Formats: sequence, structure tokens, C-alpha cells
Amino acid sequence: MNRITSKLLAATLLVTLTFSGAAQESQQTDVTKHPGYIQIDGNELLPAINPEVEVNLTPVLLLLMKSTTLEIINNIETEDASQAEVLKSVYDLVDTSKVQIVQVRVFSIPDELVEQSQANAVKFVNGLISGGWQTIVRVPEDNVNVLLRANESSIQGGAVIVADGDEMVIVNVAADIQPEKIGKIVGPLVGKGLSGNLDFNPESLQDIIGVLGTVMEQSMGGGGGAMTNPEWDMAPPAPEPAPAPENNIAKDGWKLVRVDSESTYDGDVAMNAFDGDPNTTWHTQWNEAQPEHPHELVIDLGQTYEIKGFQYQPRTNGQLNGTIAEYEFFVSGAPDHFNTPASKGAFTDGLEATVVEFAPVKGRYVMLRSLSEQQGLPFASAGEIYLIKNTP
Repeated sequence: MNRITSKLLAATLLVTLTFSGAAQESQQTDVTKHPGYIQIDGNELLPAINPEVEVNLTPVLLLLMKSTTLEIINNIETEDASQAEVLKSVYDLVDTSKVQIVQVRVFSIPDELVEQSQANAVKFVNGLISGGWQTIVRVPEDNVNVLLRANESSIQGGAVIVADGDEMVIVNVAADIQPEKIGKIVGPLVGKGLSGNLDFNPESLQDIIGVLGTVMEQSMGGGGGAMTNPEWDMAPPAPEPAPAPENNIAKDGWKLVRVDSESTYDGDVAMNAFDGDPNTTWHTQWNEAQPEHPHELVIDLGQTYEIKGFQYQPRTNGQLNGTIAEYEFFVSGAPDHFNTPASKGAFTDGLEATVVEFAPVKGRYVMLRSLSEQQGLPFASAGEIYLIKNTP
């Protein structure tokens, strides 16, 4: 494990210790069914390769390792001594009896599979993101990702995934953490190893994870200090779906002509983009394959209309992944001829709906083409698409 740097140890310990100190007692008997547990199919990540090291740390084992953990913290080499102080502050609050499981898996990669394993790791992380995990720290040049899984009221899991050269390391913590619990861990860190003015509310899940992301980034050498209202990769709570625009075309006769990719795995199929319910989602495939952009959705309106615009409503479940950035929109009289776009550009950043207007065009068929995604991921998604007809 000679490639595991002090930066990785710092990130791993922060995830592990924070979760250990804040996790509540759980009645789960099968940790593999816990939403914070990462299931790994060896054929998906590393064909024909088993972990060289696999360690499952239960609360009892973590208690026995407590002194070793402190020794590791004391020996972490950092350019800023305050980073080690932050780790020690977390360590002092650890109650190892309340963590559910910490799993560490280390893979040794043959030279001929290094490139493939790194590509597979990117796909695997993207799949986790589509499945509800969120990235709080990403270091692309070192292939390091720190992720959390959260629902509306708690944090359920943490992970550090590293695919660097001839070694891959996956650290996973499963837990059920209430915001006020983790607030007791993060609160003492404010002003200790951090700079700047933190607008921190221990009961706010968003702010708590923002602080965690800042601490981890600094511990990994990111520097730059903390920010007021720290930003992180997880989307903020979704705004309410926008109302349908005026003069929108009724969808009674709309039919799907074709789509290049849809997620049948979880029901996020293409027809959800125009079913009249903004709370359903069309999402491109992410489970077994992750097709790259562009993505195309073609709809038959049932009759010809003069169209002057459309409204794009991103998914409404609070997750940013798949939200389209750059787009092209076409109107045509034939389902297989889309030449010049009626509009092209970029949608509003975030999860707010975007209304686009253009010179009126007559047609029966429309195509939305996604050219890129807001986080640079290969996906596309939509909560609802509305069309605006031209009226005298």
C-alpha cells in the first residue's frame, strides 16, 4: 500500500472517524442491505481480480484499533499542522461502539489492466452518483473521490474511492446519521484548521456537509480556506417545479418516436419527460452502461403546431446528475429530418426550470438534443418538457 498518501489517509480518517462518532445505534442485521453500503461486483470494477486486502471493521474491532488510529494521525505528514489538529479533534469525539461497519478493500492492479481499471472506476463512481450518492471532494488528477449518501433527514454512508496507478482502494462506511449528531462532530472543527467566516447551522444538513467537504479538501492539500455557505457537488434542495408556461401545448396526443438511452432499470424512461408529471424523471442509462453525449429525445405531437418556445424542467428530487447544460432544440415536419436547430445554448445552472423562446417554427415533431451535463457526467435527464405554441 505504498501508494496510499497522507492525503488519502486524511480523507479516509475524516470519513471514518466522523461517521464513527456520529452514527446512531442501528437495528440492521444485514449490512449489505443498508443504503450506505457499497455493493461491488468484481466483474464490473476489476474483471477476474479479487481484493488483495479486505477488512471489515465492526464496532468491537474499531475499539481495539483506537490506539493504532491515533498513532496514524500523529504520523501523518502535513504541510499545515492545523490539519492534524482537525483530525485529532474528530478523534477525541469518536464513540466506536456506534458505528455499523467500516469496510476497506485494496486491489493490486496488473500493469495491463491499469487503464481499464481507472476507466471502470470512473463509471462506477458515476453509477453511484446516479444511484443517490453525492461527491463532496473530487481530485481528478489523483483519481480520488470522496462521496456521501444522504436522504432528506440523514446521512447514510460515506466512501473514499481511489484508482491510482497499480492500486485501487475503496473505503466504505455505513451508518444512519442525524444532522444534530454530526453537528456535534463538525461544530468543534469550525475555526480549528479552517479560515474564513463559516455560516454554520448544526441542524442544517446542507451546511454540515459543506463544512465536511471543506475540511476534507484542506486535509487533502486543497487549501484555499473555507467559504461562507460552503458549496459542494451535491445539489441543494430542489426548488418547487415551475408551473406550466402559458399557451403550452396539450400532451394528449404526444408519443415517443425514439430516444438514444433511457434507464429501464429504475423506471426513469423517456416517456416520463412528457407525461404531465414533473416529479417523474427521464434519465439515460447508468446501471450497466453509460452512453456518452449527445443524447436525443424525439417526440411526435400528433399534429402540426406553430411552436415559439419550450420549457425544460430538471428532475425534481434534488439530484443534479443528468441535468442538461448545453442543448439543441429542433422542430420538424418529419421524424427523421432535423437540420437547423430552432434554438441552441445552455440551460440555467442548477435545478430551476428554463424557458426558451425562439422565432416561431411549424412542425409535428420535436427533438431535444443534450450536448453536455452540468457536472460533466455522461448522463441526461428531465423532469418535464413543455412546448409553447405561437398565438395571434
